[in-house]
Amino acid sequence: MNLLAFEWIKIEQIQDRKSIAYFLDLDKGEAEAIVLATESEADLILLDESLGRFHAKHAGLRVTGTIGILVKAKKQGLISELKPLILELKDKGVWFSESLIERILELANET
Repeated sequence: MNLLAFEWIKIEQIQDRKSIAYFLDLDKGEAEAIVLATESEADLILLDESLGRFHAKHAGLRVTGTIGILVKAKKQGLISELKPLILELKDKGVWFSESLIERILELANET
């Protein structure tokens, strides 16, 4: 998928390239996302990996993940059901514990 095809997506480079060296335990993409979010004073950063989330929170960023976005979309009426989307993510290799799936579906009134 070519992200440049979407007008609402803006691709930016981080200003302080050396700062990603402080995130030795993260992959480059996550480190750059955290640095860019802090540089641009972002309202929110989307991260799913727990270590990336830890670093982002430590940097003072507000964090959500894919599940958080889906729950919010359901609450706003943008999607009607979470379960099929969660199962599709799971089928595509995204790992969720069964207890997490149960909690999410309870929150979304889909049990």
